Formats: sequence, C-alpha cells, structure tokens
Amino acid sequence: MVYKINSLEDTANPDDGKITYRECAKALQVNSPYAIPAGRPRYCVFDVAGSIVLQSEAWIQTPKIYIAGQTSPGGIELRLGANYDPVDSLIDTRRGGDHLIARHIRARIGEHPDRPSDNGDAVRFNGTRFQILDHVTAQYGTDESIEASCTDCTIQWSIVGPNICRDAGHSSALHCKTLFLKPGNRVTLAYNLSQHGVQRGLNVAPGVLRAPTGTVSQVDALNNVIYNFVEEGGLISNQYGSVYANYIGNVYFRGSVYTDKNGNYWPALYNSATTEPFGFSIYMKNNISPRNRISGQFGSTVTDFFRDAVGFFKGVVASTVCGVTSNGLQDCSRSGKNVVQDSSIVVAPGTQKTFEDWMIASPMQGMRNVLAYAGAELCRDGTCRDNIDSAFVEDVRSCDAAPYLVENPADIRTAASVGGYARISSTGGAKPDRDNDGMPDEWEDLYSNTNAGVWDANEDADGDGYPNIEEYLNMLAQDHLRYRDIYSSGKGALPAYNCGRPQFP
Repeated sequence: MVYKINSLEDTANPDDGKITYRECAKALQVNSPYAIPAGRPRYCVFDVAGSIVLQSEAWIQTPKIYIAGQTSPGGIELRLGANYDPVDSLIDTRRGGDHLIARHIRARIGEHPDRPSDNGDAVRFNGTRFQILDHVTAQYGTDESIEASCTDCTIQWSIVGPNICRDAGHSSALHCKTLFLKPGNRVTLAYNLSQHGVQRGLNVAPGVLRAPTGTVSQVDALNNVIYNFVEEGGLISNQYGSVYANYIGNVYFRGSVYTDKNGNYWPALYNSATTEPFGFSIYMKNNISPRNRISGQFGSTVTDFFRDAVGFFKGVVASTVCGVTSNGLQDCSRSGKNVVQDSSIVVAPGTQKTFEDWMIASPMQGMRNVLAYAGAELCRDGTCRDNIDSAFVEDVRSCDAAPYLVENPADIRTAASVGGYARISSTGGAKPDRDNDGMPDEWEDLYSNTNAGVWDANEDADGDGYPNIEEYLNMLAQDHLRYRDIYSSGKGALPAYNCGRPQFP
C-alpha cells in the first residue's frame, strides 16, 4: 500500500482527509481521501515538507515499510514533542518491525530535562531483522542517536550524533553515547559520519542474545568517519558470539575533547565472553586513527604499523583476548593484538562477503565521500541538505574552527547557535497523481511499463525485480547515477592528519 502523506500533523483519524506519518508507521487504516487497509506492507511517501513533531511513540511493529524521505519537496524532519512522556525513540522497530528501509529522513530528539529519557534514541532497531538506513540523519539523542539490535541490517551514508549529554533527562548525569550495536549479526556500517560524544563513536557487540557455544557473528565497518570522542571512539566486544570483523578505510580523528581514557582505540578489544568460549578474527586495512598514519594520506609521509591503532578496553588483559578456530570456537594459541591481521578479509562460517572492493575508497577519498553525501541530502527536486547537517560537516572539515559548534560534548546545547533544528523550505506542492499510487502522473507518462491512470505501484512489467514505485523512489535517490561513481566522486576540503593535533603513542 502507498500512504501519500499530506499533513505534518501527528494525528491518526481515518476519516479526516489527512494522511500522516503516524498512520503509515503504524500501518493504520485510512478512509479518506482514499482507502488504505490496516496492517499491510507499505510505502510512506511525502507530499509535504517540514518537521513532524511526535507526541507519543510511533513504533513500527507491522513489517515491511519503506520510509521514502526523498519524495518530499524540501525534506522531512522528525522531532520530539512536548507531550512525548516518557521519552522514547523517533524511528523504532520492535516486536515485528522487520523489513524496514528508511532513506533521506532526519530524526532529531532534543533536550527534555523534565521527562525521563533512558530510551531517548533518535533511531532504534529493537531485536528485528532486515533493515536499511540510507542517508539518514540521527541526532540529539539522550541515550544514543542510533542504537541497533538487528540481524541482516545496514547503516550507511548517515550522520550520527551529536548527542545531548548532560541534564537532558537520562538517569545518568552524563550520558553521551552515539552509535551502538548490541547485539547484531551480519551488519554493515559504511560511509557514516559519527561525531561529538563522550563514548560509543562506533561500538559494536556482534552476535545474538543468549548465544550458545559455537555462535559466530559478522560485522563490516567500511569508510566511516569518526570525530571528536572523549573515549571509546570504537569498541568491539565478543559478548554475544565469536566476532568476525572487517575494518577497512575508516578515519578516526581527534577533536578538542579526545583523551586516552578507557581504551580510546580503533578499535578497542573487549573480551566480555565470561561463560562461552568466544574469540575474535579481525581484518584491518587502510584505517587512520589518532595512533597511526598512512603515507600519502592527509599530508603524512610515514606509515605506522596497522596494529598501532588497536588496543584493549580498560581492565581487559591482553592474554584473555583469543582468536578463533576455523569453525568459530575460541583459539587461544593466538591472543592479544595477534587476533588482528591485514592479509585477507574475514568471513564468518556460514556467511558470505557482502561488499566489493570497488565500494571502498582510500581514507582521504572515503572522507570526502562521507562529507559530501552523508545524511538526509536528497529530496524530490534535488539536493536538500539542511542547515544543521551543513554546519556539522563544515565543522569536521575545519576541525572546530571558531565559532565552535561543539567544543565540549557535555553541553551540546552550543549547537543552538546554528539553529538546533532544520530550516526546511518546500520547493512546491504535491504533483498530480490521479491513481494515488505514489508515482506522479508526469513520471508514469514517461514509461510504457506503468500507467498514470491505473494503480500499478507493485507491478514489475520489465521483470527486473523492482516494482514500479521502487523504480521511481530509486530515481529520486539518484541510484541510477550514483552507486558506482559515488565511491570516487566526493569533493571538498579535508583537514590535516588528526586535525593537526598530536598523535597518541
């Protein structure tokens, strides 16, 4: 089904002629302006632009949903409303919310010290499967900006953080943790900007809950940019299974608040498997961190040993960090940093490689790509990166050149100097779509495989596996132009290595 969202209001009245995000997220029945039955797979397309202020949870519990922010004539931002109490996530899958795609949409929580917010995540995948976040902006969380417990999921081309850190409603006095995967299996984290936090720049605990002996898990971290974390810029744990991980082409630069506390490495290894014999198999290639460099990248003339970037979380004894056998069981004949190698990618038993080599750029080009394209940056009529994302991207390019956006992540409220929330302008109203199938008449008239006078959103006359409406959505997302050249086309200024700050030993 296709929900053509024509209102920014947070309502759910099937007879009022308004179709809202809440009705699509929760798969509710709509009677007017046209009939949509409840409980169905659905597409959320937007005929409006602006902010939708959620006043209560809009959890996605009916599977199969595509939230297509790229259809908006100007952009969509989800915000936290004054009546949302206790605070919970904005985009949230739980108890049945499998098979989600969300693209080119913003989710920004915001401070709320008068309400409890231990689950104040901008985006949360909660024990579900088959999700894709693509070009999503997730910011101002009070728990995390993205928290994911998912299997077979991808988070890519997204801007994650900053979080609101202090006195914002969380039961901890200071809670500023940005991107957290716990647990997750067969997960790809690629081309994201994670920024400005105390902890959890990109923390992952691959696997499954209540993992039995022999559990293996896979995670791939490709061309991510991590910036300005006090500690825990990147951590990987074997709490939920033996870990197979590929870290390739990532850039982690010091910001003004970086410290050497609690294993601030890329990544820090955390042996937390206390009851099962789980180990690590990690491949690292072309990563740059506050502790290592690559000659020819960011002005460096020296290449440091790749294992210089790796360390151990506070309290972890190196000898207890073990490798794995060919079938995924713990193998302590290899331990400490020797569980990390740079000779060949690793693939967990029973899984397959999910990326191609041409999808991974050098660290410099990867950073250019992320800063050029990450976040919610396309709309129906073209580019629409908003003022907040633009300011934070420039902040990374300039390494906090004055005036500072976030000098200290314990007080993210300094972000108010750039507006706090998006300033969104519509580029026009809804386009004629007389059959209400989510594809404008003018687009359908261009092709013989679809008919502007017949509801044919789910038809696939050309047999390529994509229904008509996804052909339209992919066109708006410029998939036909971008997803070969995007890995080499990002442009723009880059900072010097480590933002010119000293390298940690």
